[in-house]
Amino acid sequence: MSSPSPLASDSLDRRLLDLLPVGVAIYELDDPEDPATLRVRYANPASASAAGVDLRRHMGRRLAEVAPAAVEADLLRAYADVLRSGEPRDLGAEGDPTGSGAAVRAIPLDDGALAVVAESASEGAQALQNAQDDLVREEDRSRTLLNAIGDVVLVYPIGPDGPGTFAVFNEAAVNRYGYSPDELRSMTVRQILDPRGVDADAALAELRRSRRATFDSVHRTKSGDRLYMSTHARLAELDGQLCVVALCRDDADRRQFRRQIARTNRQLEASVAQRTRQLEAFSEDLKILHAITTAEHPSPADRFEAYLRAGCDMFDLPVGILSETPVDESTGERQYRLEAVVSPDPELYSGLTVPLREAFCDAVVAEGHTVTYADAEEEAPDHPACLGRGLRAFIGTPVSVGGELFGTLNFVSPEPRAGGFSDVERDLIEVMAQAVGRRLEADQAEAAEAETRERYRAIVETVDAGVVVVNRDLEVVMSNPSAREFLGLDVDHGHRETDDLPDRWPVVDDEGAPLAPDALPEREVLRTGEPVRGKVQGIAPPGQPIRWYRVNATPLDHDRDGTPEAVVVSFHDVSDLQGAARFAGKARGLLRAILTASSDGVMAFRSVRDADGAIVDFEWRLVTPLAAELVGRGPSDLVGRRLLEVFPGNREAGLFDAYAEVVRTGRPYETLIEYPHDGLATSFRVRAARVSDDDGFVVTFSEAVDAEALGFEDVGEVRGLGETGGP
Repeated sequence: MSSPSPLASDSLDRRLLDLLPVGVAIYELDDPEDPATLRVRYANPASASAAGVDLRRHMGRRLAEVAPAAVEADLLRAYADVLRSGEPRDLGAEGDPTGSGAAVRAIPLDDGALAVVAESASEGAQALQNAQDDLVREEDRSRTLLNAIGDVVLVYPIGPDGPGTFAVFNEAAVNRYGYSPDELRSMTVRQILDPRGVDADAALAELRRSRRATFDSVHRTKSGDRLYMSTHARLAELDGQLCVVALCRDDADRRQFRRQIARTNRQLEASVAQRTRQLEAFSEDLKILHAITTAEHPSPADRFEAYLRAGCDMFDLPVGILSETPVDESTGERQYRLEAVVSPDPELYSGLTVPLREAFCDAVVAEGHTVTYADAEEEAPDHPACLGRGLRAFIGTPVSVGGELFGTLNFVSPEPRAGGFSDVERDLIEVMAQAVGRRLEADQAEAAEAETRERYRAIVETVDAGVVVVNRDLEVVMSNPSAREFLGLDVDHGHRETDDLPDRWPVVDDEGAPLAPDALPEREVLRTGEPVRGKVQGIAPPGQPIRWYRVNATPLDHDRDGTPEAVVVSFHDVSDLQGAARFAGKARGLLRAILTASSDGVMAFRSVRDADGAIVDFEWRLVTPLAAELVGRGPSDLVGRRLLEVFPGNREAGLFDAYAEVVRTGRPYETLIEYPHDGLATSFRVRAARVSDDDGFVVTFSEAVDAEALGFEDVGEVRGLGETGGP
């Protein structure tokens, strides 16, 4: 089998290339139609003399941005032409923008990259020829480094009848598809493509037209498994035959990774009670966190240390820190406290607290998102963490608990990070921070729940009210002593008993009518998911009077899906209150009948006072039908409204001041008065008396027809009655 050029392999040990006197640089072209999109992928020290700039300091950047001399010499177009043609090209001294006389050769590599080799005419010519000859031989031979590529590489001829059998493939193809090398050599690309994943004929047509194509496809293994591939293909002539060279990258993990993040975020927002289970589901695809999440840990600190150690391995950085960033109430300054730390430096330890401004995480808190430094000496040279502790590489992100900032998760190193941090690494630390935040939130919730459970258990066991928990099967799964005694549950076996009270004792509603089992409050709650409050019911033990109780029922919806798993029911014995209420109801009915039958209109008011306690108005509390008729208003138009708002003439007639005096002194008041106000033109006989132990009064009145017959010499005469009601 063949293998790629050494310059095309990112996994090649570059120490050898770094020692060569020959300048070697590798570029990638993002857009085949735009030479300005050439990016620097690799450069050895000797390349600086030919390029006119140290390309090692500009990995990943566009060549046009960092080497203006190459732009002026029109080398970018020449490089792109070599890539499009697929043929090496000697650029000679014209390919050296520095004018040093170096001989330059551009060589297309199998992975779509371009190697540029330059050697000074004065030295190393023979070495440049050690490099070109070897490169040609490696391209003509079955390249031994092909197997170093982790992605699947497939090379097959294409003719008028379609694709031929595979001519070249690497070990990744053998391992991924499960076929033996001999089997693969006898197969064509159609035999591994799932026709539902890609139209092979359309893909080949596009490849013939543009000579390059990128498409997603689904491949089938020997065992029938589906492989989701992203394929980069190009046409090339090998030994005089037109061939397809395809690089197939398995991106199923990335797709599944994204799907799992979205699914887990929705699940985690559903409820705190499910967060541990959701985190375990989330970690099925985040394999690097799976063992940490599911393993038993002696304490939360051990769990977070495990996360940090895993992060140090993932980011290849020696120091990992989970911090909290509280505000110092005395100074108002935000602090940086190490909650968990993994570090070879003994000066970094859990509990260490410094001002936030001394840590790289000040930028994380200020910006509210992930921050990275490939080399702080270049990006933040004056920062205390760089100056004081000599830290250079950094990646950190916020950690939130319950929607609020808790602190940061970060990893650092005293060494710079060559090439910086990728988008995948930024995504990874953010996912890890979410997991840590959820775990912190779950720990807090579990601790609070345990504390609350113990507190409520102590309360429930001591209160006089009966308390039971009923499941969806209407079984009592928990009851306190009061409930067991009140409801007739077996004191020694109060759990797992049916809640069908009618099977024990008849149940009646607050009017004494029999209550059907489906009308019990707990059953109503299970049907509707809504609580029931203050429902009065009675139970009639055999040979005993009815015992009345007021019941409250509350649903328990642990998973917050709208369907309660159980109901908490509390019972309060209100037998005495129910008797009093029935008596009061009868008394209210009797009083209502008396007031309705009265020949006088009756109104009751409460006082309305200002901030200083002075009476500024009165509000209607009761109006009999006759009273409403006498003043030309309906009862519903008056109750709840204020006297002077409806009848301001009461103040001019002197009645308002008289009523205020009645409330203040407690002395009754009686008068016969003309009332030509508020659209009324009549005379009233008015009697007012304060309501005992209440801030208000009651007034009775009737129309006055004959003042002298009533004992008044003139209309308007007032009689103040004593406390006993006498003259």
